[in-house]
Amino acid sequence: MTIADRTTGERPLTVLVVDDDPGVRNLASAMLRRSGYTVIEAADGTEAEQVAIQHDGEIHVLLTDIVMPGVRGPELAKRLCAVRPSTRVVYMSGFRDTEPLADVNRGEAVFLEKPFLRAALLGAISRVAAPSA
Repeated sequence: MTIADRTTGERPLTVLVVDDDPGVRNLASAMLRRSGYTVIEAADGTEAEQVAIQHDGEIHVLLTDIVMPGVRGPELAKRLCAVRPSTRVVYMSGFRDTEPLADVNRGEAVFLEKPFLRAALLGAISRVAAPSA
């Protein structure tokens, strides 16, 4: 059984994918959908907040770019997790000099370097979505 097979009731895990680069966003979303995840998308942090407000179900994982115009990934994660505390976070970035993130250092989130392969993406999602022991 994979993490994507884990369901809440009859529904697969839901991932909110946020990236201002449509190519990255579309590719990550397609990879996740092919692996059985339910995916909702947003082009930036502001849109992601609106999508999250309008989404009736649970958002299990936030997959967000760190560097975006307007609301950056870490601020988005802070805001979203304040109202959806069960949401887990995977940050992604193609900038090697991205500042260290306190929640990643504490083991509360995962960092995924872009570009990434499907296996790396699914591994990152699995690490944060796995039930706590």
